Amino acid sequence: MCGRTVFAGSEEIVKELGVVYKGDPVPDNLNAPPGALVPIISSQSPNELQYFLWSLLAKYNTTGKPDYKYHTFNARFDKLYSSNMWSKLIETQTCAFITTGFYEWQKLEKDNPKTKKQIHFIKEKGQNLTFMAGLYDVWKNRLTGELVPNCAMITHDANEYMLDIHDRMPAFIEREKVNHWLDISISPTERLKLIDPVNNDFLESFKMEKVGNVEEFQKIGLFC
Repeated sequence: MCGRTVFAGSEEIVKELGVVYKGDPVPDNLNAPPGALVPIISSQSPNELQYFLWSLLAKYNTTGKPDYKYHTFNARFDKLYSSNMWSKLIETQTCAFITTGFYEWQKLEKDNPKTKKQIHFIKEKGQNLTFMAGLYDVWKNRLTGELVPNCAMITHDANEYMLDIHDRMPAFIEREKVNHWLDISISPTERLKLIDPVNNDFLESFKMEKVGNVEEFQKIGLFC
């Protein structure tokens, strides 16, 4: 599960990716939870940076806000076709989260529910940006017509590298494959192959004292 993610500001993303952005500048977010507005590019607008609500909203939702009784911010890879919520989005509504990395909490004594947990910050090795596969939708308020673009991050079982830290991980996308993931002219079957679990050497992790600490990020060469 991925429930805390780090995002660079809009100006840095635009500079690095050369995408279009039409909104007001958005600052770095060093501790973004589900329900936050997060930077993505979508299959509908692959060259435009947009900010979507991180949690998929069901059509019957009446508030336009996440219902935290249901973990709709993550979509399990093995349930993409069996779940009505995810299966209708695979063909034409894919997106890529543009992250700097994410946090995960490692139980130091796995059989002890009260054990201390070590915070890890995890990212693509040697890169400023880490891309994660997602699905998106647009919720519409039936009374006012308000539109709320929203999204969910796809997750896998952990690879060997991640397994000591946590049993699940995001579905990472190699940078050169992002455009193919968003290309709806490619069959869903072929696109899903692009987000198979990454090799162990794709990732690097850093032990952190606490989340959102600028000084700790500066020590590893980020947000300087």
